Amino acid sequence: MYISPQAATTPSVRTRRVRLIAAALAVPALVAAGISPSATAAPAPGTADEAVVQYRVAPSGGSSRDALAQSLLAAGYDVYGGGDGALFVHAPASAGAVLAARTDLSVLAANTQVIDFGQVAPASQDAVLPARLDGVDYATFYGGYRTADAFVEFTEDLAIAYPELVKTVKYGDTFTGANDLRAVCITSGADAGCGLGPAVDKARFLLAGQIHARELSTSELTWRMMSYLVDGYGQSADVTAMLDETEFWVVPQINPDGVETVQQGITEDGTGSTSNAWQRKNLNPGTIGCGTGDGSQIGVDLNRNFASNYGDAGTSAFQCSLVYRGTGVASEPETDKTQDLIRDLFEDQRGPGVNDPAPPTTRGALISLHSYSNLVLFPYGDSRTTPNDAGLRSMGFRMSDYNGYETGQANEILYEVTGSTDDFSYEKLGIAAFTYEIGPGSGACAGFFPAYSCQDTFWQLNRDAVLYGAAAAQQPYTQALGPTTSQARARDRGTTRAKVTAFADDDAYGASGVGRPTSQNVIAGRVFLDAAPWDGGTPKAMTVVGTGKQVDLQTRVRRAAQERYAWVQARDAQGNWGPVDVLWISARA
Repeated sequence: MYISPQAATTPSVRTRRVRLIAAALAVPALVAAGISPSATAAPAPGTADEAVVQYRVAPSGGSSRDALAQSLLAAGYDVYGGGDGALFVHAPASAGAVLAARTDLSVLAANTQVIDFGQVAPASQDAVLPARLDGVDYATFYGGYRTADAFVEFTEDLAIAYPELVKTVKYGDTFTGANDLRAVCITSGADAGCGLGPAVDKARFLLAGQIHARELSTSELTWRMMSYLVDGYGQSADVTAMLDETEFWVVPQINPDGVETVQQGITEDGTGSTSNAWQRKNLNPGTIGCGTGDGSQIGVDLNRNFASNYGDAGTSAFQCSLVYRGTGVASEPETDKTQDLIRDLFEDQRGPGVNDPAPPTTRGALISLHSYSNLVLFPYGDSRTTPNDAGLRSMGFRMSDYNGYETGQANEILYEVTGSTDDFSYEKLGIAAFTYEIGPGSGACAGFFPAYSCQDTFWQLNRDAVLYGAAAAQQPYTQALGPTTSQARARDRGTTRAKVTAFADDDAYGASGVGRPTSQNVIAGRVFLDAAPWDGGTPKAMTVVGTGKQVDLQTRVRRAAQERYAWVQARDAQGNWGPVDVLWISARA
């Protein structure tokens, strides 16, 4: 529901959870402040429970996309990236005439965002459960999405079923205190590792979902990634080597209070404009009465609450706004404790100056998952450019070569955002940090509530993109500049030797975005046996077959008495060695 920043609607129909919290917390706060709850808002036009429409709009009348986005956000609209210089605006049908009358935009299309529950078929969970949990039943809603409680049960079950690989960590409590903030560490020797301190031998990678509660696809990707990793260990050379050398951390749901509100809203009220299906923020009720649904709701936007350029572009001081930044830096426990977790996982690798880059030896990477618009974003979210722009931009485009997303800074391809997870991670610690916006802007799988069947497509697009980010975490600002190596294979040649081959591509950059890096010729390759390059492995040169930006690599190696690892890496004409591709070489006959 559209609400101007000068007014808020009196709370209407809410789920049981929100009603209880509002009654227990919001009204006493208002009374204590000497404010009558009924006097905090005048009803605004269009407050009936209407269908929400996705309007695709483009700037006109001399307005830029970012200026238009900031104007729409300030007016209380729900705004997302629309691609090709356009924006998506969510609002009730009655707001269409208001948008059409504006002189700074033109409405390109309008699509009603409604869940047809008659078309939601229950999905089988078998394909996304790891082998040791096969047959375990986890609660779902809306055709297959797991509930917040199911995520708690699943992560606990993972740690029990895979104690050598998985450890769960409680790192805080939510605003309401009703839910734990949980992280999962997946690595070999997890029972002895996975401590909360940055001084560790292994590289670290963090994947985080559902900081915005309504973005259902994001936690689903974390569920599938956790299942993929535990089942891949010992079966896939890439996964096994990664977990031997990297701690892969996952926070499936940064905002579980909001997630519970969303699942109740979808189940009980569908997706009308006043349904809690649209809950984006946490459940801090603030000090004034807000509406429910799309456009006005209680809570703080956690992705505007981090300690990086806090309170600047793309945020609001109005409590009911969907981009409300809170009362101060990290005012929300979800944000404050997630900041602490990030600091516990990653060393501070930047100097104190704003122009100090993180050094080439920096380890660690982070991806925060959002939906939607098919984007890969990297710091900063505003008009600033980081001193590590070349490495961040190259890594972003490398990942988008897998998922096909548009790549750039938020202000380049979306609109300005400040106080975000990835900006904090880079600015304070020098971490290579990114945001994925999962899902297309239009079509059957668009929006915040795609059918569960769409997750198969999202997984296939994003699995290898995320795994590239985790592999590059060993040294992201240098390795992301080098060629992508793939298809590493070993074929036995007689009883004592094997032929190792791979494909190297320095033009493995996504096609869409701003500032696509210039690719180079691939001029060298090497293979490390038994020890990775960062563990002191000795390289053996590989022959480059062909010339140009895409080449084949090959060499012969000795087979050992036991199966052995091999790490293959390629170098471009500027001297940049890319991430490794890992394979196993069989034992000699």
